[in-house]
Amino acid sequence: MKKITFILSIAVIVIFSSTAAFAAGDTGKIWDELLKITEKCTDNVSYIMETKSGAAGQPATTKMKFFFKDVKNYRVDTEVEGQKTRMVYAGGKAWVYVEAQNVVTNMDPAGVESINIKEALEKQKENADASEGKSGSSVTYTIIERETKNKTVFTVDPKMAIYTKMQVYDGKGDLLTEAVYTDWKFGKIGADVFDKPKGAKEMDMPAQGKPESK
Repeated sequence: MKKITFILSIAVIVIFSSTAAFAAGDTGKIWDELLKITEKCTDNVSYIMETKSGAAGQPATTKMKFFFKDVKNYRVDTEVEGQKTRMVYAGGKAWVYVEAQNVVTNMDPAGVESINIKEALEKQKENADASEGKSGSSVTYTIIERETKNKTVFTVDPKMAIYTKMQVYDGKGDLLTEAVYTDWKFGKIGADVFDKPKGAKEMDMPAQGKPESK
């Protein structure tokens, strides 16, 4: 169960990091542009994201494939240290599938709903400053949280209007995580993408504070 919770945490953190670009609100040219890009990148699209982490105790590399119908219906396939999992939030329900165990764990969807872009906007308003820059032919957007000084740098392909890279730094300027986005495919995401694997065993994640049954 700890592994399942860890995998879920990775997915939530990664998706929320993308939505946190709007921390200072949706006014102004930079925020408007980031909002348009992120809405495009969560609307009937699939893509691959590979992350490298410099944080102690975290896996060195993580590979994820995202399938977004919209921000309320998505799937994240994750591979961490050889372990493959799938997290789905669709139709108001959430579950995680661990391939090696062939087990689907049904989860409380409340813990996943918090990554909604609009809700993130409301919760994080006016906590950060944004600036725009250039990196070769790409555009960069730097978001710095006023209190912690944590910094997130998004690199964008201006022609395709998609993210190509994300770098997260702590207040000291040390790189915590770098993510590279590839294999963008835009097109209708069908309902079957969110189906549970046939033949998998099912269980419910124990309620918080209750011991897990063996």
